[in-house]
Amino acid sequence: MPRKSYLTAAVVLALVVAGGASARPDASGRAEGIRFASVPRAAVQGKEARIVVRTSRRAVCRLSARYADGATEFLGATVTSGGRATWTWRVGEVAAAGRARLHASCGRAGSASRWVTVVGSLIPPKIVVTDQGFSIRPRFSGTNVSFGVLLRNQSTNADALEVYVIVNFVMADGHLVGTRADTIDAIPAGRTHAHGGSLSFPGPAPVVRLEVVVKVGGRQRRSVHVPVASNINVVPDRRDAAWVGEVNGEIINDHPQLNLQRTELSAVVFDPAGNVIGGGTGSASALLPPGTRQAFVIRSGVDAIPWVGAARAVVTPLGTYVP
Repeated sequence: MPRKSYLTAAVVLALVVAGGASARPDASGRAEGIRFASVPRAAVQGKEARIVVRTSRRAVCRLSARYADGATEFLGATVTSGGRATWTWRVGEVAAAGRARLHASCGRAGSASRWVTVVGSLIPPKIVVTDQGFSIRPRFSGTNVSFGVLLRNQSTNADALEVYVIVNFVMADGHLVGTRADTIDAIPAGRTHAHGGSLSFPGPAPVVRLEVVVKVGGRQRRSVHVPVASNINVVPDRRDAAWVGEVNGEIINDHPQLNLQRTELSAVVFDPAGNVIGGGTGSASALLPPGTRQAFVIRSGVDAIPWVGAARAVVTPLGTYVP
């Protein structure tokens, strides 16, 4: 995937329209020479709605909409036939739900607007931090800090896309001593993403807590397929057994049809009490046909975690699939 539209619920948002009108519509949505003849009271995300406009003359008519979130959409142009212009509007899967307004313009015949209600079945993704933690390892020249954050998508039917995560490293006086920013391609609906990594400092790292900021860049109806990570182990460093050397395991392609081309891996490590004490990242690049597996090793970031406190790890794989 490159770096870095849930329980059904009716949600209502507003649509405001684009484009300049050549005639001022009144409260009924009429204008001189043009009027809406057929508009549904409600248009459902992902479904089709039929829009009909009547005009007093033959003309090319254009229909557009502006959604409550400010997004605009051109719904097409058509030539009137028998004094009517007709559109089939397929409401976007992630269109802003709610009270809406359509705008039709038919050249010299005039223009008109009409309110519609867009009904949403897509619950917008909301990412919450359910746990976090870190470990510090002094070096001969500087300090390494390994961190782990658990991010859960609370939506049951919308994947969060291009999730931007800022991890701030905070000192006792509240000031920041460091910041790391990453973009996660996707966090699927209803799933928890184990986000791990590390940051190096040229001197001591007096970190007392983490501050995590998350911003969702996009959404789609639930469709992201996640490979299976199994047989996960935390292994000490061969050169210095006091610290973690790697997190390893297996990736299984359980997709029924597609090949798994590449897998990005992120791990979070826990102590025996279940507290997060760090994390790391890695990747696996073997091409896996459906039903096959490969070994993986994560080393980046985990070497600042004390081995004595590392009890287990959770690994989140994100795969790129090809036919």
